[in-house]
Order: sequence, then structure tokens, then C-alpha cells
Amino acid sequence: MTLQAIQKTMVAFLIVLVIYLDYRILELFLSPLAWAAILAMLFYPLHRRIVTWTGKSSRAALLSLVLVILLGHSSHRSRGNLYS
Repeated sequence: MTLQAIQKTMVAFLIVLVIYLDYRILELFLSPLAWAAILAMLFYPLHRRIVTWTGKSSRAALLSLVLVILLGHSSHRSRGNLYS
């Protein structure tokens, strides 16, 4: 095996190792990012209606945020406390 072939093999190994380690770090964030994308797609039509209703994008963003928080809080509260 030539020196150039060994170098290519080592570079390929290091690239695979870096990709694997990057995945291990980012793995913790994949689930929250997926939920954020799902919620963004789910609530976007409601946000567009609020924009036309309020006329301002900043007001609509604030109102949309409050509605999503209230909906999330009410659904969380309706499940009850499992640990008490």
C-alpha cells in the first residue's frame, strides 16, 4: 500500500468520524427541531389569519405566540399530574 493510499484512507476515516461525532452532538436537538417544524406548519394558517385581522406582523406574532402557549398549557393541564 502506498503512502498516498494510506493518506486517503485516513482522511476518509477522519471524515466519517467527524460526521458521526457531529451527529451524536446534534442528536439531542433533532426531536425538538422536528416538533418545532410540525408546530410551525400546523399554526401557520392561523398566524396568516391573525396577520390579516390585526394588520401588523409584529402584533400577529405576539398574539400567535400567546395562543400557542395557552393551547399548549391547557392541553398539558388537561392531562393531569401523573406523579401526585
